[in-house]
Amino acid sequence: MKKIIALMLCIFPICFAFAEKLPVIIDTDASTDDAIALLYLLKTPTVDIKAIVVDTNGASAANTAANHVAYLLKMLNKTQIPVYVGITKQPAFNNVYPPYAKKLIDDSFQVNNVKPAVQINKQQLIDIIQQQKKEVTVLSLGSLTNIANLLTTTPQLKKQIHSLIVMGGAVNVAGNIDAFIPKTENHYAEWNIYVDPESFQQVLTFNLPITLVALDVTNHVPVTEEFMQTLSQHLTTPSAQFVYTMLHENDQYIKNGEYDFWDPLAAYVLVHPAKTKTIKIDVKLTHDDHYAQIYETTAGYPIQLVTTVNQKAVEQAYIDVLTK
Repeated sequence: MKKIIALMLCIFPICFAFAEKLPVIIDTDASTDDAIALLYLLKTPTVDIKAIVVDTNGASAANTAANHVAYLLKMLNKTQIPVYVGITKQPAFNNVYPPYAKKLIDDSFQVNNVKPAVQINKQQLIDIIQQQKKEVTVLSLGSLTNIANLLTTTPQLKKQIHSLIVMGGAVNVAGNIDAFIPKTENHYAEWNIYVDPESFQQVLTFNLPITLVALDVTNHVPVTEEFMQTLSQHLTTPSAQFVYTMLHENDQYIKNGEYDFWDPLAAYVLVHPAKTKTIKIDVKLTHDDHYAQIYETTAGYPIQLVTTVNQKAVEQAYIDVLTK
């Protein structure tokens, strides 16, 4: 009887009992919202994380970002997932997170000295990607430094990438550089692109299938007090407790409507289809107030820009996954 049931299930396009998981490579700068996104994907049964790339050019300090990732892997008993600590790139125009901002972000994590149990080098990461039977989906939650480096040194990797989902940029809305540099004259760039726009442009030239989760959509999906209240009633797992504690430390920003589902929304889009539109974009590299601004141009590179998502569906997905 069990064999008959399994056979009946597999008549459908997706064999529910034996569906193959989606192979994923995650590139993260290990900020607070990255941690939420990572926990969500680490616990999503349809996702198979093949490796995590640590972006040392982003929000966390270079010597702590890998520790944050290792801490999360240990929490979920997934220390077998290999971790590649990426290259550190010299900024072009001092376009880096201020030290106080990095400290603020790192202080949101519990103090830990956990190191990745399986730390790999770049060639080992390349081997992992090339050995997959299926094309991998790459999720970028920080700068594009390491992805650009991989593609430029090993262009044949393009054939192994099914799609690239990028949380970053601000196309038709204001940027967010002033969140950490209040007196900036740059009101156009978004931080993940700002720290290394040259690498973002390099990635664009490979014409990968890119889905961009920009501030255009994340601005409309804030972490709300209602979501926090709901989560507080479902602290049934270490991951739910961790996320609640981390978000609670940002309570003043949540109350002011200033803390959005940035990277968590990109993680959600990786699992759930979202409404998009095709546009052509490029990024400004001139050293002026528009540095790192993403803009539409008919001479640009085609990408899929996420336009709308259902806020309640996002919230429910996180509650469901984090609390199981």
